[in-house]
Amino acid sequence: MKKVLRTALAGMLMLTLGVGLVACGDTAAAGSDKVAATVNGVEIPETEVQAYIESYRATDETLSTDEGWTAWLEEAGMTEDELRLQVIDIFVQEEVIRQAAEAEGLTVDDTEVDAQIDVVKSNYADDEAWQSALASAGYTEEEYRDTVGISLLYNALLEQGVTQPTATVEDIQEYLNSNALYYAGKKSSHILFATDDQATAEAVLAELQASTDLATDFAAAAAEYSTDSSASDGGNVGWDSLTSFVTEYSDALDALSVGQMSGLVESEYGFHIIM
Repeated sequence: MKKVLRTALAGMLMLTLGVGLVACGDTAAAGSDKVAATVNGVEIPETEVQAYIESYRATDETLSTDEGWTAWLEEAGMTEDELRLQVIDIFVQEEVIRQAAEAEGLTVDDTEVDAQIDVVKSNYADDEAWQSALASAGYTEEEYRDTVGISLLYNALLEQGVTQPTATVEDIQEYLNSNALYYAGKKSSHILFATDDQATAEAVLAELQASTDLATDFAAAAAEYSTDSSASDGGNVGWDSLTSFVTEYSDALDALSVGQMSGLVESEYGFHIIM
């Protein structure tokens, strides 16, 4: 599900923080006035869980029919009950992150959220394309802002060292094995040059190909040359499992291994160097 906000470490928060017991309702408890889960006294209503599932179904008209929905569940290898529990887990993890951040006195400023959203929006030609992408992923603008805010809170927790592991290697491996579906994708950065600035793009590429410290020099070049808002973050454009990139970008990224850099990649936005 495209709205899933899960990483290996985020999934381990409940193990590493020692946050109180999470009580989840079973399938029989599903209903408009029921509580799906409780995280340290904070209730997650069943109505929110069901709304989440329905919003996902609304992203594709083929999922709106019982036949289409059944086929999707079969392809995903899960039952409706299993899907519901996975969605509950998403809400639980987000609440765990909120509570952990509050305990540490950590907050996220609106300007930080705006900056991160601007990075993603820069991949779209105009606001209409951006709104279409949000709708296709099952988001409203406010829901996406909330997701970005949770992600930033989680990053802040990492920086505070909150998730120093108390879980065993076996615990982590079991979690990863159970949730491998959600870790597909690659995190990337790019340097974007204007469509009429191929010469500069080629010159910068040549300099980077001769670099002895590619990661550092790439970030510096992104800050100096990139024409989009990712320049302020060393060219970081996030994870392709959560972000819709243009085909040329996605194809080039798929061909790269960690630490590798692409050649010039031309798209409707200009010339990219991807890492």
